[in-house]
Amino acid sequence: CVIRGETTHYDYVCGESARGLMDLSVREKLAIGYGILTVNTEEQAWARARLNRGDKGGDAAHACLAMVGLERRWRHPQ
Repeated sequence: CVIRGETTHYDYVCGESARGLMDLSVREKLAIGYGILTVNTEEQAWARARLNRGDKGGDAAHACLAMVGLERRWRHPQ
């Protein structure tokens, strides 16, 4: 989770983390779910992390597993 502060550091962390994960995914041919919360307040972070209210990390994990399943089907069609 990255919470915006009073400096531009938030913008660098958000952008570079996304770029790093994308580069790793492409280079290693991996399915990587981007589950890093980028929010303005701690309240927003909790709202997006709670299992009963948003669970954005869980959503990213489900998307990643779906991508793995697709990759397996494409690689080994029946």
